Amino acid sequence: MNFQNNDDHFIISQELIMVMQRIIEQYSDELKEIMKKAMAQHHNEQPFDAQEAQETILDFLSLLEVLLYETNHEQKVNIQLQKQLMPSIKQIDRTSCDNEIVDSSIENASQKIEENPKANPQEVLFRELLKQWKPSKETVKH
Repeated sequence: MNFQNNDDHFIISQELIMVMQRIIEQYSDELKEIMKKAMAQHHNEQPFDAQEAQETILDFLSLLEVLLYETNHEQKVNIQLQKQLMPSIKQIDRTSCDNEIVDSSIENASQKIEENPKANPQEVLFRELLKQWKPSKETVKH
């Protein structure tokens, strides 16, 4: 969200508007639950202040823009991490590990690599797999 020079106008990104539309169309029930929780905590003891209301709306929209930016950034980082891990992922024998363990290991490895970019992606992924892997008698025969 950008503010014009006179602070009377603001601009919301087109991407945020599209996300807001998607929220309205697909997540209205979840939004209603959030509103119920917020209203349960709200006490209407203070008189209405138009200036404060305007600031609250601007704060809310600013927060949405920040969350949108953070989400986009996290998705880009995750895509990059997935690319780094792809050669290692292809080496995993999925008959020995179920998809849930592999997916969880990839997620954990991605977080650790993001925290420590100098780490060896393959080593981190395989270490995470070993932490979660619980071989059964059937998988030991492979």
